[in-house]
Amino acid sequence: MVELAVTLVVLAALVMSAVPFMRDFVGGRIAESQAEELVSSLRQARSEAMKRLVEVSVCAGKNLTTDNAECSGSRTWSQGWISFVDYNNNGIREAGEPVLRVFAGPAGLKAADGSVQSLTLARTGILLRADGAALTNDAQSWVRFAPNTGSDRSARTICVNRQGRVALLKGAGACA
Repeated sequence: MVELAVTLVVLAALVMSAVPFMRDFVGGRIAESQAEELVSSLRQARSEAMKRLVEVSVCAGKNLTTDNAECSGSRTWSQGWISFVDYNNNGIREAGEPVLRVFAGPAGLKAADGSVQSLTLARTGILLRADGAALTNDAQSWVRFAPNTGSDRSARTICVNRQGRVALLKGAGACA
């Protein structure tokens, strides 16, 4: 009986020490999964802009489960996002602008926010506008996904530079 009790105490101690690491692991997987979806959307938008020779925008969205998916007008990406052909080059989806991709409802995140509400890629693939305004410097745009569980190490940050290149960083660090 004593041996069984000692074994259970040791097992309980091991399980309790593993819980914080599992929380970080699971939180990191959730944030990384959502971030990879946005990276994929941004890369597809860049490719479509160069293929179709038109500007393509990606924006934080709302009404994403309907045919009327549109830009939310906020820097909160937690409801999801859309990419669309932006014929009038304003970074906002309007009637007649076809949607290329919709991603609705990232789950398990306490935050999904960024420095911008929309990114517009030129037909050459470079990042042309952020929030509908022309870019004038080499500052990077970013979106950060932070999971409900785990620490800041579990967060993922997406950086988009002026050339339209997308990078996915682990943690809540700043884009370089």
